[in-house]
Amino acid sequence: MKIQKNLRGMVILLLTIIGSIELSAQASWKIIDNDYSVLVSGKPYYLQAHYNDFFLKYKSQDYGINLKWGRTDFPNIIFHKSGGLKEINCGDKVAIYVNGGGYLKYKKEKSGMNLEWSKTPVYEWELRSEENKKGAPIRTNSLVGILNLIENKNQGNFMVYYPQKNSPVVNLGWFGGTTDEVKLPSNLNYTSFINCAVKHEEKLLLLQKTVIAPLIR
Repeated sequence: MKIQKNLRGMVILLLTIIGSIELSAQASWKIIDNDYSVLVSGKPYYLQAHYNDFFLKYKSQDYGINLKWGRTDFPNIIFHKSGGLKEINCGDKVAIYVNGGGYLKYKKEKSGMNLEWSKTPVYEWELRSEENKKGAPIRTNSLVGILNLIENKNQGNFMVYYPQKNSPVVNLGWFGGTTDEVKLPSNLNYTSFINCAVKHEEKLLLLQKTVIAPLIR
């Protein structure tokens, strides 16, 4: 268990500090528009989970933040980048607005996802394309990761769909389960995942030899 926990933390750290490692499980969202265009700040979109094709929307809940999954008749999610209507690139800091609720903000909670509503923009999120090339435009209708910069003790972590079994809270979690103890998918091959990261980034070779390799022997 200790080795698995260390591996999880290492994977998350690699993905958040290196801007050229391709994402797989973390890029679990689609920002839906009528065409394949560049994502623009201030424009309403649909936010869809790749896991089940449902949309994230506001809904009053008895526990946790007021969010749920389902169908929606209109685009209800707006990504705000500081400075007005601008194209949003991979790695840009953005605020996420949900119609009916407000801006998503990280906060430790007693139950459910560690999120609360803010009336003003909170630029503590980043959108990452599946290719994860910082500075490249984010395109709609393609897979993206949604990174919160505060979670995981300010090291950052990806928000993902996660079934909260037998719990009356929205099915959301953090990739790797650091703060909220959400488990990684059981079929994730840690060794293969890390080897893929090393293949795409030569400067991780030393890290792989001295830190990662001993953990997976």
